[in-house]
Amino acid sequence: MCSKGWQVLLADGTTEHPLKALVELQPVSLTLCRCRFRVVLPPGADETDVAGSYLSLRRLQLWLAEPMRRMRFLAVLVDGCANRVGGDLAGRVWAASKIGDPLASSYATRILHQMCVPLFDMIRRWVFEGVLEDPACEFFIVPSSTNTSSNRDLWRDAYRIEPAKLPPFINAELAATILRAGKSINFLRDACNDARWVQEWAPGASEAAAELGYGQLPVLERVVSSAGQRVDARLMAVLQSS
Repeated sequence: MCSKGWQVLLADGTTEHPLKALVELQPVSLTLCRCRFRVVLPPGADETDVAGSYLSLRRLQLWLAEPMRRMRFLAVLVDGCANRVGGDLAGRVWAASKIGDPLASSYATRILHQMCVPLFDMIRRWVFEGVLEDPACEFFIVPSSTNTSSNRDLWRDAYRIEPAKLPPFINAELAATILRAGKSINFLRDACNDARWVQEWAPGASEAAAELGYGQLPVLERVVSSAGQRVDARLMAVLQSS
């Protein structure tokens, strides 16, 4: 019972674990810490049964067998994710979803689906609006420290990919396409003074990709590629007319 209680505390984020300090600020990390353990009563049993003579140590052991397998896996996963954030953290959970245990793999995949919600939101805002909304520094696209005083610098040096934050399920080619799409929008808005076109195009295009998430990577690739081509075409038209 002591071991089970420690697993609950560790997975619940209530212990002095290194991951605990991150949960209030980082949405991707917060997803992992929201995973909770629930005891599900067997069919035909209710709360009054638990309070009465129906509950025994044997029945309790049977009820807790499968949930505690998930709890052991979650405790090990949380412990292994210490000092990891953003795409690096998602990559650790992704690796856990590839192990041979079907129960653990299925549970890790469920966590990964939830964890990718804020990550894909950041991708969508960057690709369609050129907005880098990442206060917790979890996104794999980061501002460059290079001086961006000229338009040339704005295109080449303003933003870059941080390899350590790139999750393994997003390949380098797709990451480069995502980076280019957001850079093109920023160049249109800031260097070409074409913010109006961005404001008119972005809402409709972004809404079409609102439901994207983990498990839809081929769709993400098509959406990002299509958005990049549309923005590039507009950028070339503006440059040729100037």
